[in-house]
Amino acid sequence: MAKNPVYQLALAHINDCHSHFDANRQSLAVTLNDTSYRLNTNVGGYAAISAAVQQHFNGHSCPNLFLHGGDCFQGTLYYSVYRGLANAHLLNALQLDAMAIGNHDIDPGNQGLKPFLDELNFPVVAGNLDLSQESPSKTYALNNHPNLLHYDPNEQVALIKRIPFYDTELAIVGVTIEQMHKVATPDPECNFLHAAKVINNTVKQLKSDGINHIVVLSHLGLSHDRDLASAIKGVSFIVGGHSHSLQGDFNHINMDQGLTYGEVINDIPIFHAGKFAECVGLSLLNMDANGKVIDVFGGNQFPLAEPFELTVNNQPLPPSQANSILKRIMALPGLQQVQPDASIEAILEQKYRPKLIQMAQTKVAFASKTLHHTRLPSVGLPQGSEVAPIVAQGFYRSARDLGHRVDFGLHNAGGVRTSLIAGDLSQADIAGRMLPFMINLVVYQIQGNYLSQVLESAIDSAINNGVIGTGTGSFPYGYRIGYHYDASAPSGQRITNLRLYNEQGQWEEVNAEQLYWGVSSAYTASGKEGYQALLNRAQQHSLDIAMAQSFIDLLNHHDLSLLENHFQLQFTGR
Repeated sequence: MAKNPVYQLALAHINDCHSHFDANRQSLAVTLNDTSYRLNTNVGGYAAISAAVQQHFNGHSCPNLFLHGGDCFQGTLYYSVYRGLANAHLLNALQLDAMAIGNHDIDPGNQGLKPFLDELNFPVVAGNLDLSQESPSKTYALNNHPNLLHYDPNEQVALIKRIPFYDTELAIVGVTIEQMHKVATPDPECNFLHAAKVINNTVKQLKSDGINHIVVLSHLGLSHDRDLASAIKGVSFIVGGHSHSLQGDFNHINMDQGLTYGEVINDIPIFHAGKFAECVGLSLLNMDANGKVIDVFGGNQFPLAEPFELTVNNQPLPPSQANSILKRIMALPGLQQVQPDASIEAILEQKYRPKLIQMAQTKVAFASKTLHHTRLPSVGLPQGSEVAPIVAQGFYRSARDLGHRVDFGLHNAGGVRTSLIAGDLSQADIAGRMLPFMINLVVYQIQGNYLSQVLESAIDSAINNGVIGTGTGSFPYGYRIGYHYDASAPSGQRITNLRLYNEQGQWEEVNAEQLYWGVSSAYTASGKEGYQALLNRAQQHSLDIAMAQSFIDLLNHHDLSLLENHFQLQFTGR
């Protein structure tokens, strides 16, 4: 190498794709010379991203690196139907070098993650995941899996991926959310360590081995990546995910988040690339011999593909005019016309889309009117969501059909993603959009006083009443349950008139000392987001049926318009 060598790297990165393999049909608001246009086009998707990455790498003769910032699971019907196997197949086709582990990726536990890891041809890096407490005989064991680079408790460093890089090597170390057990349901033996401490120990070891070009692949979120960069030394750059942060100036398509691409903290650039496979980060980095990034060229790109429809004031432009305007639009920063990768399109078309098309054509029910889903009660919807109680009814019916005694169903608002629109309702509508999370049900026995605590804590969390919650998604809805919540009452006294609808068709007051049987999603039953009092359950039984299937089964056997609503809510806000 020269006296002051420049180590150039072509970087591509994505994050939080959530099984969005197909392009998203979007209407982009584009401004050119004070004129506003609407461009209807296919945005992103794996085939378009693959084409953009190949074009980027082919345009540079230097080494290249393609990284994923985590959270490939959940999100679309592809995951609902195929779980992690379709993700593994498509991510292999993208030819990734490494991926961070996201909270949604580990949420299904070892049972959901290991089959995914088994199919990969690249490593998942999670250097602060300590698996030393895991038994070697455990079913679906992750410790020492060849495609999972976790924490090494003997050396107290992260296992890393090394890649030949000019006259040296480039190292990739991964970290993920430290408080993972608060936001996901990994197996109990999964321990998540302090990310900065693990990285600093690992960097020290790498430097002693003469490796200076060190990449951190993170699923912490942008704000935590900033904190991380401030707390570590000797790292070249961070590629992240989790916060769905779109870096770069995108005012010209009305999608700007006010974030700088590759913002630098403590001499460490940080790169994020939005969400849902809509865009891909494509950049060229120049580094010095010590691993410091000295130049960044490029940014996030939205790969766009035909068909294109261009309008002004809702009027289509004639082809001759549209073509010239389209060329100018494609010359704007962050937009790139591509021809989607035919090999990835073939995988989707031949192996995965047919089942989804079949589900879209399989009608489950007809809704004579729209049932609205909202997370919190409002003046217009004083009972809150019109959908979540029916979902809880599906839980109840499924548990009963499987022979379990159940007194009530309970579900968190965030587990329902859309309203139920008037008209035909298909399997795809339910499993792909309304209830996309592939989470099974759990039946549990709980004392009445703990049930009251669950409801109060979940609502406190949803409205930040005395606590800083995780969002409005924790608000509880149910079937055969009613209660009054008063936000102005003292803590511990906000739930009153708690009652259950009994087998005799009567509302019955809940006895604080009596045991009752409930059914919820495994996520809710795990005590997340204000539901921690559910951990005081006396017994529990896991059911081999997912949320979406329980709702489909309910509608297959009951007319939607005739379902009885046994949920009563009186909500008194502050």
